[in-house]
Amino acid sequence: MSSRRKYNTRQRESLISFFKNHPDEVFSARELIADNALNVGEATVYRLLAGLSREGILKKLPADNGGASRYRLSSSSPLKAFCLLKCVRCGETVSASCSVLGELERHIGDDHGFYMSPEKPIFYGVCGVCHEDKSRLK
Repeated sequence: MSSRRKYNTRQRESLISFFKNHPDEVFSARELIADNALNVGEATVYRLLAGLSREGILKKLPADNGGASRYRLSSSSPLKAFCLLKCVRCGETVSASCSVLGELERHIGDDHGFYMSPEKPIFYGVCGVCHEDKSRLK
């Protein structure tokens, strides 16, 4: 079995961004095709949905009563609101997953026209240990 190379095309990024902006909603392929804002062709939508489901980015939900399958952002998706927290004092780095991060991403995109990369953002600050140890703050 040959492995196919994954390309980060404009259409792929557009579809990923769409799901990131609607993290708690489900969509059929037809609904995505009908969304003119996506500007992605029918065959490409089906191909991307299959690929993103295989990669674990999207979760494919079975069709109800012969209807179309629906898709949503996977709860275990590497694109789920996730970041790294790095202490500027001691260098400690920890990962964090928080529902507020998704809200922050949506706010920044909607209100400021800036869309975060699907890669992990890094927040810099002071960890709890350094914050409590006043001698490290000097």
